[in-house]
Amino acid sequence: MLAHGLALAPARSLARPEAASAGSGWLGTCYAMQGDANNGGGWCDGNGPDATYFGFAVCVSYDDYWTWYKAYGVERWAGDRRGSYASCATGYYVERTGVEAWFYGYMQVRICDVGGWLWYEECPGNVYT
Repeated sequence: MLAHGLALAPARSLARPEAASAGSGWLGTCYAMQGDANNGGGWCDGNGPDATYFGFAVCVSYDDYWTWYKAYGVERWAGDRRGSYASCATGYYVERTGVEAWFYGYMQVRICDVGGWLWYEECPGNVYT
């Protein structure tokens, strides 16, 4: 279990590509949601395979608010409404949940649903450029 802000994240770049609209697929609106106290994530409109998304959950320890980690759901093509959801381990609860959308391996947007004051930096403006 990782703690104190360490996370296992997909190996991706935060930079926006020059031609984000060229190629195969498109990325639409993303929707984040929390399932219950132990899981969350969401889905994105669009069409893969080059437009994809991951659901995520920021999991916080019931015993120590400053012990947390970020869990990721499975990668899905944009438009796959089955969604991508992450679960927290026993002893942890979901503090914030959301979706990270990618196009050609570059992060396009991060949408968040719920969360406390500690995680405000997790979705600044919800868009990365």
